[in-house]
Amino acid sequence: MDAVRRIFRAYRPYDSLTLGYLLIVLLFLAVSPHRPSTANRIAGIHGAAILGVLLLAYLGDRSRVLRWLHDFYPLPLFVTLFGEFTQLTKTLFPYWIEPLLIKFDAWLFGGAPQHWVMANLSPAAVEFFALAYCSYYLIVPGILFYVYRKNYPHELAAVATRICLAMYVCYLLFMLLPARGPHHALPDADPRLIEGGFITDLLHRLQDVESVEGAAFPSSHVAVAWVAFFIFRRYNKKASWPAGVLVGALTLSVVAMGYHFSLDALGGVALAFGLEAAGRPPELKPNPLRSHQCRNRLRSCRRQHL
Repeated sequence: MDAVRRIFRAYRPYDSLTLGYLLIVLLFLAVSPHRPSTANRIAGIHGAAILGVLLLAYLGDRSRVLRWLHDFYPLPLFVTLFGEFTQLTKTLFPYWIEPLLIKFDAWLFGGAPQHWVMANLSPAAVEFFALAYCSYYLIVPGILFYVYRKNYPHELAAVATRICLAMYVCYLLFMLLPARGPHHALPDADPRLIEGGFITDLLHRLQDVESVEGAAFPSSHVAVAWVAFFIFRRYNKKASWPAGVLVGALTLSVVAMGYHFSLDALGGVALAFGLEAAGRPPELKPNPLRSHQCRNRLRSCRRQHL
């Protein structure tokens, strides 16, 4: 019982989201009519991840290293879980929804967006979009470390919870709305045909390693980048303008560089704005009772002054 109480004392909201997502995937595998051949390996990884989260909650205050791991373990976990989607995407439904995505781009661009990019953008413009795309790999850890330095530990837990919520919602939608990117769905839409420079080549190499078949709608890159922007804007409104331009360029880049359809990017934007409109998590909401007490004290001070 002492161990259980210790875990719950150190438990954080993003631990709950992580455990919830891991358990939901195990449930999907258990009821799936299209169980992937790697289901046992995925179940083992999720079981180990569940144990790891509980151990970090239990041992996190034993040392600075363990506390730091508890603070930032979602970052490497996101990468591990994303890599499962080549096998997981069609766990529930044996179809792809990208015919709808292809039709929308055909209406908007007259074909695959990357064909328009190759015909109309210079290598310098392509390089700019490649740089914007690659900025994602700095935005997510960057906002967590920024908040870590600003207000640790309370607001770090709240911000990590927001990032995890956006990421895990995307991951669940990848299984509920299975879709591939243009580079997998279209035979003549190889992103490596888009010529830029060093950053473009670096992006293509990263995607050769990171890319999975599926996990396209909505774009988790776009959704999480916008969530990070909304968080940053609360801390630094002046610097949020260039940050907003960067995230806007990233939103365009996932389409321009040939790794997403337009509706993937729009879906990511809609998800991020929806989560923002839904309000701040409990940790960031003002306390009504405290606000009422502060107003009463302010009135009392004014009366004394008068």
